[in-house]
Amino acid sequence: MSLLKVIPTVRKTDPVIACKVEIEMQESFDDLARRHNCPCADLMRAAIADALKLHEQVCGITQ
Repeated sequence: MSLLKVIPTVRKTDPVIACKVEIEMQESFDDLARRHNCPCADLMRAAIADALKLHEQVCGITQ
């Protein structure tokens, strides 16, 4: 019998997509985010969602 009952905390996190890109690509992406006045993360989410939607339309794949 233990003296302490420790309940581990569960931290919910969102999945992360990360990749390395050339500095020029990163600078262009940062410029685009500034131009649209949005955080880079929001722009990346929108770009991925748009790419998946386009892929679905072109390939006729539904999830």
